[in-house]
Amino acid sequence: MIARTYNRAWENFKEELKTSAKESLSLYKYKQHQLCFGVECVRCLDQRQQAKMQWLQNPNQSNVDNLNNVRHETSRCLRNKKKDYL
Repeated sequence: MIARTYNRAWENFKEELKTSAKESLSLYKYKQHQLCFGVECVRCLDQRQQAKMQWLQNPNQSNVDNLNNVRHETSRCLRNKKKDYL
């Protein structure tokens, strides 16, 4: 019997808390996000992956330089697209 009283009191308190929170804070509506990168960035990512595979198959200095250059270009592309998006 005492447990029912506590449960009922807790349910009342919980409902009042939810109601007051909704009134004072209001509900946050999520924005639908747009993709910040497109075909150009996908192309850069594919080039980076190909350069890495080429380096893994034949780890010489020219492949290392090529991989580093492609990585820098890809990072630059992604960074610029992110800046444009924001």
